[in-house]
Amino acid sequence: MQGLQKLLNPTAGVEYRYQGRRVCLPDTRDLLLYQIREWRRVGLFPIYLLIGFVGTGKTVIAATVAEDCHADKVLGACYFSVGDLILQNQEDPNRIIPILAYQLARTYPEFELALSPILSTEQALHGTIQKQAENLIIKPLRRVINTEVVIIIDALDGFADTGSLPAMLEALTNIALQVQKVRLFITSRPNKEIMHHFLTRDKITTTFSLHEVPRDVVNHDI
Repeated sequence: MQGLQKLLNPTAGVEYRYQGRRVCLPDTRDLLLYQIREWRRVGLFPIYLLIGFVGTGKTVIAATVAEDCHADKVLGACYFSVGDLILQNQEDPNRIIPILAYQLARTYPEFELALSPILSTEQALHGTIQKQAENLIIKPLRRVINTEVVIIIDALDGFADTGSLPAMLEALTNIALQVQKVRLFITSRPNKEIMHHFLTRDKITTTFSLHEVPRDVVNHDI
C-alpha cells in the first residue's frame, strides 16, 4: 500500500469519519434511509442522486449512508468535501479518481493487486478524468470484484466552477454503467448541469429532492 500511496497521493479529510463528521440522529430520516437501503439492495438504477439546498442535511445523510455501507462491508470509497479546512489541491477534480482508487485498493486487496500493474504505465495517472476512471477504477474493478460496491461522492456541485464538471459527470456515469456491481451515491445542491446530465440519461438514476421535504421535518431531522 505504501507504493500505491506514493503514486496516488491520497489526501486527508475526504473520508466520512474525518474529524467526527456528523451522522443522522437516531429516529431521524428513517424513511429516506430505508429507501436508500432498498435502492442498494434491489434498486433498478446504479446511481442515487440526492439533491438539496444548503442546510437540508445532504452531508449528514451521506455520512450516515457511508456508515451503514461500512457496517455492511460494501463501502468501497467515498469523497467528502471539507470546505475551508482542506488543502487547496484536495478540491482539484483531477485528484478525485486517484483518491477513490486508493481507497478501493485499501478496502479490497484483490483490487490492489489488479491496480498495481496498471500504475506501472506512465499513462495511468495522466490524461482526461474519463481516462483516469477507466484505468484506475473500471478496469481493475471489472477484473476482480463480483460483490456489491458503493462509492459515495458528497457535494459534487462543488466542482461546478472548475471547468471539469462535464468530464467528472461522464467519468462517474461510466463507472456506474461499466462495472455491474457498483452503485454510486451522489449529493449535490440543485445544479442545472448535474441534474440535466443524470435525468436525461435513460434508466440510470434514482433522484430524491430534500428541498421538497417540509421544512419542519428537515429541522427535526438535522
